[in-house]
Amino acid sequence: MKLTKSKLKEIIREELLNEYMDLGDPIKKAKALFDGAKHDLDYLAGGSTDSDSIEYEGPGGHYTYKNRHKALTKWQQNVDKTLKKIMKDYEKVWKVK
Repeated sequence: MKLTKSKLKEIIREELLNEYMDLGDPIKKAKALFDGAKHDLDYLAGGSTDSDSIEYEGPGGHYTYKNRHKALTKWQQNVDKTLKKIMKDYEKVWKVK
């Protein structure tokens, strides 16, 4: 195999990348995303989670509570499914040779 100038540049570039890459950076960034999501859950909540809240009293209150519970349960199941996939993908990354 003939070592061309472009091939030599590619080898040097890969070596430099390997020297300066920190495997922990993507993990730290992912953890920061999770932390941010935890904060966003509190910030974006559009109502009370307490069943005895005044928000759920009066006409239509029970209906609102029931529908909100159903929607939140479906959302939680989607979150669970997504997190399981993320964790499986993360596990696969560590099996890369």
